[in-house]
Amino acid sequence: MAKTTIPAGYIAANAVTSTELAANSVTAAAIASGALVVADIADNAITGAKIAANAVGSSELASGALSGQNFTGDVTFDTDVLFVDSVNNRVGIGTTSPSVALQVHDSLGTTLEDGVLRLIDDTSYAQNVGAAITLGFKYNSSGNALQRGGVIKAIKENATDGNYASALLFGTTANGASTTERMRIDSSGNVGIGTSTTNGLLTLKNTNPPSSLLSIQNYASTTEIGNIKLDQATDILSINTSNITGGIAFGTGASGTEAMRIDSSGKVGIGNTSPASFYSGADNLVIGSTSENYNGLTIATSNIGTGRIFFADPDSTTVGQIEYLHTANVMLFATAATERMRIDGSGSLLFSCTGTSGSDISDGGILLRNDLSFNYLQISSGYTGDSDLINFYKKSGTGVAGVGSIGTEGGDLTIGTGTNCGLQFNDANAAIRPFSITGNAPADNVVDLGISTTRWKDFYMAGDMNVGSQTSNIVPSNRKAWFQGGGSYFTSYTAGQSTITTDASGLIVGTPSTRTGTANLYTAGISFDHLLNYSTTGNITYNTYPHAWIGLKTYDFPGYERSSLVLATRNDTSGAGPTAEQLVISPYGEITMPNQPSFSVYISGTNPTLSNGSKIPYDAEEWDTNSDFDTTNNRFVAPVAGKYQFNIIHNVYGVSTGEWFRHLIAVNGSTVQYAAYEYSDSGSDQTICTPFMASLSAGDYIEVFHSSSDNVVGLSAGTTWNKFQGFLIG
Repeated sequence: MAKTTIPAGYIAANAVTSTELAANSVTAAAIASGALVVADIADNAITGAKIAANAVGSSELASGALSGQNFTGDVTFDTDVLFVDSVNNRVGIGTTSPSVALQVHDSLGTTLEDGVLRLIDDTSYAQNVGAAITLGFKYNSSGNALQRGGVIKAIKENATDGNYASALLFGTTANGASTTERMRIDSSGNVGIGTSTTNGLLTLKNTNPPSSLLSIQNYASTTEIGNIKLDQATDILSINTSNITGGIAFGTGASGTEAMRIDSSGKVGIGNTSPASFYSGADNLVIGSTSENYNGLTIATSNIGTGRIFFADPDSTTVGQIEYLHTANVMLFATAATERMRIDGSGSLLFSCTGTSGSDISDGGILLRNDLSFNYLQISSGYTGDSDLINFYKKSGTGVAGVGSIGTEGGDLTIGTGTNCGLQFNDANAAIRPFSITGNAPADNVVDLGISTTRWKDFYMAGDMNVGSQTSNIVPSNRKAWFQGGGSYFTSYTAGQSTITTDASGLIVGTPSTRTGTANLYTAGISFDHLLNYSTTGNITYNTYPHAWIGLKTYDFPGYERSSLVLATRNDTSGAGPTAEQLVISPYGEITMPNQPSFSVYISGTNPTLSNGSKIPYDAEEWDTNSDFDTTNNRFVAPVAGKYQFNIIHNVYGVSTGEWFRHLIAVNGSTVQYAAYEYSDSGSDQTICTPFMASLSAGDYIEVFHSSSDNVVGLSAGTTWNKFQGFLIG
């Protein structure tokens, strides 16, 4: 068909019926540009299927062939790929029933990249380029449209070629202003509101203070009940509540269990939900609850730091103080901003003083010292004259009444109550004197020891002293003092003794009057005896000699003396005094009786040859104090529990070069230690030494074995070549 222009109206309605144009009947450029002008094809001129599939091939309609044409009625392309709803003026893609101006349908996968609509910005790659969706509306009665009321835009975050990290921006437009970014989700998933730079999962920035960074509204209205604000003038971030009577609670754990609360009055509860229910004078901070057994507050510092709790008022921020000094392990307590009491690291308690020496309390104070080497309680008055150190009171009516005191007079200690009922410990005269507390002076001949209705029982002084109801004829003439009560006697003797068999009964403190030569001299310190029987005549028989005593055993040498402490007991019925030394502590602090376990054994005779794991055959003793080493089985058996020191030395020969040898120590048959591990550098003599300690129970036994990587080695016999020694440390 030659190219011909078809004038208007030449193809009437329904002029082309079904299959009038067969497939490929219109060839390339058969309908030239402008061939069909307006109204050349009337409405419905070509009905459904009048142009068969592929009837108009590629380029059959030249550019502009349908220029300026208007199409009326619904139009459908490929069933539902594109549908134009002429009645509702809607377009559907993937649907023939759009319900909005543009409705797009597709069957997508489950990945995030699958999208129904995809917008691509073809601008050359650069930072911040990307496609956007712009949302607008008419904003006045004239019908003017705001083209950019809101924007959603995806941008390239960087300018790096090949890096497609992206961010999603959300923008709005204020009246009279340009569209501004309000929120951003960056490529890492962090969200920024009011900022394009995020510092975490959610970052909030308010450039219009003092507006809230975050506002929380009532669930039933638009009333704000809480907010988070940043005051830029003071750099204070505040969390606030308003229009509610509750407070702020903080929860922890999977179930969000409440751990802390700030109520509407500002009171804080940790571990409880109602701090205001506690004592109103101390409920600003309440830690723990009454249902818990353990609650508390910990103040942590470094080991050279100081932990503090301060109490303040309008006049001072440090008027009251509790401090812990970790460098000295000292707890301090202060009032009126001045230290008043401390507890030091030893447990000593100090009032108004800072140390534990005498000079530390010279200006007054009380020291309760936790040290066995010093006085437990030290009290010092800051007053230089005589004064009370301690006063004692008891309740009397609505007040109190004094009942006594401890004080000083002339450098001496006084104790007592009232006018003539006190004692003075007078150092100058080595005496205890009656004293008037109120008069602060000695009270001569006015203080009674006992009263007529409350008496002391038999008190004798000056010369021999007798306390008890027995007559003096039973007191031995060689006793200085005799104390008796309830059938028992305690006697004291004055002179030192020259032999252990001499009478040393009672309490004896003294030294022998003469010593000659180097003979042992015994000086009894304390002796013990008792009544033998009661005679039928009523007289009491006493011992001529004591049953036991503790004293000194002195060794006399030219120019100096040495003494041992001795406990002796009586071990016969002859009537003699103690003759058996049971315990002796030497001048060097050694307990020489009973003797402590100590031994030294060795291999005698012919040099033995030993294979690996053989027990070393100690068959001879240099000494064995308590016979605790058995040479028949080569064992030492601990007689008592304690810490023991052992030493082993051997001369070894015949060990091949490069082979090792060592000692193996066993306790109760089980190896506890490999020792003196050595490698041989020749087959000649080599010495190995093993010192070791062991904690043994009574009955535990020690054995020594030879261990070597060589088949057979030799040990040198004789005391100069080998030894196994041990002793009890304590």
